[in-house]
Amino acid sequence: MVHHRCFLAVLAAVCITGYTVADDTALQYLRGLPSNQFRPADATLVYLLLEGSACSLWLGIFLLFDPRKHEGFYDVVHYLKEPAAITGVGIYLTYDMVLAAMNYVTNVSYVAAFYQLSNPVGALLGMVLLKEPRYFPKLIGVTIIFVGLGLVGVG
Repeated sequence: MVHHRCFLAVLAAVCITGYTVADDTALQYLRGLPSNQFRPADATLVYLLLEGSACSLWLGIFLLFDPRKHEGFYDVVHYLKEPAAITGVGIYLTYDMVLAAMNYVTNVSYVAAFYQLSNPVGALLGMVLLKEPRYFPKLIGVTIIFVGLGLVGVG
């Protein structure tokens, strides 16, 4: 069980690194087009639109060809459309801020690290506002993440 969790943590780190490098590379490409038609903000919005469209297309294809997902999709559309819409808009707005930040740093790893700050902050807010249990391993994990992000910030 521990090895499985370690593997998943390493896999998550590799994936986060991969999509951060891909996002930064795509933004650099858009900003560096010969006609120089994209300012940093324009490049960010164009990239966000293209990325969101591609993700929506693939999710739509998976939904279309997996009948088990149809009922869940129907339930969301008919009963949870407002929370789903708010969540979707929130995801795009927060990721837009991450992409915009990539335009103004020389080392994109800082942006990736501080984007991950949402994880321990969310855990702390859950414990404080939602009265979630304060399990010792959870507190240790949140502390380790904060220390690691602090080390990235000073490094």
